[in-house]
Amino acid sequence: MASESAAITMDGIPHMIEAGRTLAHADHDIVAACPSLWQPLRVHYSTEPETPPVSETPASQPDAKQVRAWAADNGIEVSPKGKIPDAVVEQYQAAQTEA
Repeated sequence: MASESAAITMDGIPHMIEAGRTLAHADHDIVAACPSLWQPLRVHYSTEPETPPVSETPASQPDAKQVRAWAADNGIEVSPKGKIPDAVVEQYQAAQTEA
């Protein structure tokens, strides 16, 4: 990371290094050309695996639209919105294992 601003030319191309804004790898030509302008920057990466996102619908819960459609096809009244009664979900799941 640059410790102060500087204007340099490398290979005929002008470069502006802004304080605290320029990053380069230690083996980059621009670092070798102006070593006094650079400070080492250490970056630590976690070795812990990322936690997968939590699903809003548990895998054990069937899709609400499918349950409502099944209930309608089987003459079971279910509200078009809101929580489906556990008894209806259990009936749906039992019907799926029989099929």
